[in-house]
Amino acid sequence: MHENNSLVPRPVKELRGFARVTIAAGATQTVSFTLREREFAYWDTGKNVFYAQPDDYTVYVGPSSANLPLTGTITLQSPW
Repeated sequence: MHENNSLVPRPVKELRGFARVTIAAGATQTVSFTLREREFAYWDTGKNVFYAQPDDYTVYVGPSSANLPLTGTITLQSPW
């Protein structure tokens, strides 16, 4: 995952979920994850709380961090 317009420095990619699956060659399998607000948050040192900035986040999916053929965008809206 990557926050597209972060107000603070963040890593280019952040791991937010994974599952080890074994499938036969040519087969497919569906793997699902629930991303809660906490998965989008960073530690705000000024307020001493985790903060999830309303923003667009790019989500990457693939077998390794070097091979991420699927991408999508999630928009986190302000909860207030």
